[in-house]
Amino acid sequence: MKLFQKSLIVTILALISFQIKAIEAYFDYKVFHVPGQGVMLETYLNFFSESLHFEEVEGGEQAVIDITIILSQGDEIVTFSKKSLQSSVIADSIYNDMMDQQRFLLDYGVYMIEVVVGQPAFQGQSETFTEEIVIERPELDIFFSDVQWVAAFKKTDEPNELTKSGYDLLPFVSNYMPTEMNSIVFYAELYGTDEKLGADEPFLLVYYVENHDTKQKVESIFSRTKMNTTSVIPIMKKVDIRNLRSGNYSLVLEVRDKENNLVSTQAKFFQRANVHLQDDQEVDYTASIGEKAFVNSLNNVDTLYEYINSLIPIAGDGEASLIRRFHSNKDLDHMQRFFYAFWKKRDTHSPEIAWNEYRERLKEVERRYGAPNRKGYETDMGRVYLAYGPPDVFVDRPSEPNAYPYQIWQYFRAERWTNVRFVFYDRTLLMHDYELLHCDKIPGEIKNPRWDMLIHQRDTPLNEIDRTQSRSHFGGRTQDFFLTPR
Repeated sequence: MKLFQKSLIVTILALISFQIKAIEAYFDYKVFHVPGQGVMLETYLNFFSESLHFEEVEGGEQAVIDITIILSQGDEIVTFSKKSLQSSVIADSIYNDMMDQQRFLLDYGVYMIEVVVGQPAFQGQSETFTEEIVIERPELDIFFSDVQWVAAFKKTDEPNELTKSGYDLLPFVSNYMPTEMNSIVFYAELYGTDEKLGADEPFLLVYYVENHDTKQKVESIFSRTKMNTTSVIPIMKKVDIRNLRSGNYSLVLEVRDKENNLVSTQAKFFQRANVHLQDDQEVDYTASIGEKAFVNSLNNVDTLYEYINSLIPIAGDGEASLIRRFHSNKDLDHMQRFFYAFWKKRDTHSPEIAWNEYRERLKEVERRYGAPNRKGYETDMGRVYLAYGPPDVFVDRPSEPNAYPYQIWQYFRAERWTNVRFVFYDRTLLMHDYELLHCDKIPGEIKNPRWDMLIHQRDTPLNEIDRTQSRSHFGGRTQDFFLTPR
């Protein structure tokens, strides 16, 4: 989700928002696969009516938005579209948001997308937003498309740009589910089951919701459906979230074979707000602790407080909220109960072993990333290391010409995401305290399309707001290493 904002790009959750002049809109895209042809990139623009200029026309008022979308590779334009989107004529002062959806048939590869929006009434006030899109060839024989949220749907009368699998699907262009939403509808496609499992063979499609931070499943949201294999399987389900508490979640899809073996999975992040069920007590620390519990030996307030503080990189939102409360109230009994419940939740049978394993990782993080003014777990590199483990591949560039020292970490798999990259850089040049600049996939992490510009900030002007890459110069290899870390 992207919201246009003049001279400003703000990251919200996994989606970027931007504003151009008076126009406010969310932008998002999804990738669907077309066997034998390539991939279908769908783009979505949701314009907020209150930000649009409506002209008087016969019968009422009408808004017109000029939209240009360009997809390029290097200096070559691969495809583009240019259109004028018109609202219906408004006669009753009830203005509805405007939606644009477009489709582009592409090959696998890396593209730069440019989106330009403006209104004819304000010539010269449009502005271009650009972002890199990486469409990777699937690594598995059985795989899912992206997951699309659906605001409304109906059976198709006549095929149009909203039609998929016999239904017209109106996109819901946000990952935020407010209190008034009692349910969410999602659409996805599943590919390759017939080639891998055999033609017309049974398999299980499973979906559930889990806490994004702790990976704990929400018991009330679970579905298992028996299906038969074919080349492309459309999936559309309605999920009741009426009793889902506020927090960060993931919708998880799974394919399991006849022996219940997991053969493919996909996850979609979303954020829920539910004022009717507010509860940040993710850990019940009021329960009694057995006399032999390992925390009974942790009776130094300062030491236990430090241990609890070190849990922040792996804590959920509610747990982190509780940890922050201990900053002003270091009650030993409450801290012991919290610490025990935290690890009991992660390993019911051996909470002490779980803590000791994490403590060893803390020591490693301190050795690697501890800074003169911060503990290792407080640094960006330390937090990422604790949250996702050591990277599978990393690039260390301490002295590239015209660039701040930087590192690029690649994870073949980080939680449910594959081929994830983190970019860090050291603006201090002295402290060896690298700051997280960009993560390309994981919701909730920093996503900054201008990361390359910031690494080369010493010689690249930042007033070129449309530019996302630094100018080429001798020895510069940030883009090369980002695409193929080694």
